[in-house]
Amino acid sequence: MAVTNAFDKLLPFKWQDKHYPLTRIRISLAHDLVTHAYWGVDGARIEDTGVAPVRIEAEIPIANTIFPAANEKWSAGTLFPDALRAFIVDFGKRKGGILQHPEFGEIFCKPERVDFELTGDKRGSTALHASWVETLDIANDTSLASLPAPQDQLQAAATDLEASMTDLRALAPQLPVFTEDLDTLGRKIAAIGDSITVLSYRTAGLVNRVLYQANRIEGSLLRAKNALTHPAITNCRIIQAAAYALRAALLKPAGIGLYTVRAQTTLPALVSVIPNAKVGDLIKLNPGLMRSPVVVKGTQVRYLTAA
Repeated sequence: MAVTNAFDKLLPFKWQDKHYPLTRIRISLAHDLVTHAYWGVDGARIEDTGVAPVRIEAEIPIANTIFPAANEKWSAGTLFPDALRAFIVDFGKRKGGILQHPEFGEIFCKPERVDFELTGDKRGSTALHASWVETLDIANDTSLASLPAPQDQLQAAATDLEASMTDLRALAPQLPVFTEDLDTLGRKIAAIGDSITVLSYRTAGLVNRVLYQANRIEGSLLRAKNALTHPAITNCRIIQAAAYALRAALLKPAGIGLYTVRAQTTLPALVSVIPNAKVGDLIKLNPGLMRSPVVVKGTQVRYLTAA
């Protein structure tokens, strides 16, 4: 009786909100591992770059002689050919969907592959062997939208790199010494904070100094040929990528738009009518707005447009 109750608690198998019977289901969980090694150096450093997408394989019986369990909603007697055709149509669409795993619940997946065979000695029945790969639901996932700004990435990597500098010098004695280290330069850039000043040419000197130091340090670490230096090399490359992103922004700064005030208004009201406007940006571009609580009709207000 206990076994029966345990199975009763399993969720029905579903794909694209349609129920299907299930013979077996397999789920694979793996890590993405990168091996860092040097020729002639024994051993290697294994870097875990994240958890790989979950892969799911299922065997779905298509036969009109089977019947659904209490919590399954597929219709007996219509699996072949109706459910078979509906499954193939849904699986062939180039889009993801929700797969409901009996044990783990809903997983957003992309269909990968389906195989089945129709034979003369098994008329009116077959078995689908299908696989799916987990994917990020971009519509609901905010992790991509909340990636740190380049200056924040640069500062975090620089801090991590400087924290390991003592150990690195034992591995790579030729590491250069600078009067102002990467951590200090990274903090200066990160402290600028607002978009207008970051895009100012006054920031260019700091960015170039950071890029120069990161290139020098990376070169010394590569010459050391030691697998233990790979975390530091990775930080150097993060710093380089962030610096190049900042330099690209300097070469192509955000445009400046001009908005004419049509009726007397206030600064908060301007923010609501000018596309993507921010109070801080408006004040920096229009210091005169701080002289009065109202903005009079006809005032020309400068604002940042999309880059």
